[in-house]
Amino acid sequence: MACEGEPSLEHAAELMQQVAARRLAMAADPEVAAVDPSRDSEVLAVYRERLALAAAGARYRARLEELWGQRQELGERLKRRADTPI
Repeated sequence: MACEGEPSLEHAAELMQQVAARRLAMAADPEVAAVDPSRDSEVLAVYRERLALAAAGARYRARLEELWGQRQELGERLKRRADTPI
């Protein structure tokens, strides 16, 4: 069993089955495909904008800069944690 924060293979398999079932339904019925939100051009534009390499890189850079600014505090916390017996 996966702990909090750890990936669950069972959950991933469930999600993949849901995606496969939705795609099969869309392939079999054009009406289902027509109302599928993942085909909405506005939704796709938001995904493309958010997942673009430049946008993702900017988010990662900002997070790394934030962590870099906290490095001394984080280092002290990690050191205290390492020194604490289990």
